[in-house]
Amino acid sequence: MLENDYEDLVKLIQKWITEKNLTNRLSQSPYYNTKELGKKFVLIEPKILDCSSLQKLNLENPKIVRLIYQTYYKIYFNKKENMGKIGKNIKIDGVEETINITIDDCCLSKKEMKEKFGVTIANYLRHASNGCVRIADTNIHRFYHELQKAALETAEIKSKERVSRPKKNRVSRLLETSKAIERVIKPLNNAVNKKSEYSDEEIALIRVIKENLEKTRDLCKSFNDKLKK
Repeated sequence: MLENDYEDLVKLIQKWITEKNLTNRLSQSPYYNTKELGKKFVLIEPKILDCSSLQKLNLENPKIVRLIYQTYYKIYFNKKENMGKIGKNIKIDGVEETINITIDDCCLSKKEMKEKFGVTIANYLRHASNGCVRIADTNIHRFYHELQKAALETAEIKSKERVSRPKKNRVSRLLETSKAIERVIKPLNNAVNKKSEYSDEEIALIRVIKENLEKTRDLCKSFNDKLKK
C-alpha cells in the first residue's frame, strides 16, 4: 500500500465514521461516503470483494485490517459517551492501581490482553456482553459489512460498464460507417442524374456500385438497430 493511499483511506474512514451514530445500533450510513470509501478500498485491496468478514480479510491483508480497527477506535473512544474508557490512568473496578490503555492495546486479542493486563482488565475490555472494546468491535464489523457491500456494488457497476462499452463502440462504428457510405452514394446519385456526362456502360457500372453501397448501408443500419436493443 502506498503512503498516499494509506492517508486517503484513513481520511475516508474517518469521514464515514464521524457521520454515523456510533451507538450499538448504527444509523444508515451516508450513501455517497460509503460508495466513495468502497471504491477507494477496492483500488487499494481488491480482496475485499472475496472476504465477507474482517477475520477473512485479516488473513489476506492484516495491515489494512489493523488500519480499520485503529481508525475506528480513535474516533469511537473520543466520543463524549465513551471518553475515559481507555487512555491514561483508567480506573477499573477490582484493580487497585490505575491503568494505561492505548489504541494498540485495543487491537489485542483477549488472550493477549490477559497476558499483558490480567483477567480483570481483559474482561473489562473484551467481555462478551459489556466489554468496551467488544462493543466497539460490534460496530466495526457492521461498518465492514456496509463497506464490503459498497465495494461489491462498485465492482458490479464496473463489470456492467465493461460489458456495455464494447456494444456502445460497435453501435458508434456502424453509425459512422453508414453515414460514410451515404456520403459516397450522394455523388453517385448525381452521376446517374447527369447521364449526358457518362456513357451507357459507365452509368450501368455506377448503378451497380450504388446499389451495392446502398445494400451495405442498409445492413449497417439494421445491425445497428439490433445492437441498440
